[in-house]
Amino acid sequence: MYGFFPEQQEKGLGIDIGATYRITNNLQVDISGGIGLLGGIEGGFASAGVSWRLPH
Repeated sequence: MYGFFPEQQEKGLGIDIGATYRITNNLQVDISGGIGLLGGIEGGFASAGVSWRLPH
């Protein structure tokens, strides 16, 4: 959860969450998302990714 309280703009409050899962020692997947709850934070986001560690 996060927020901002500027002097000249509307106050806002939002929340983000995410998770990472390691499938093997060299491969992991992740997801995340967030939304605005109050005030000046509008909309939301969703994200997903895959990371693969290359051998030396």
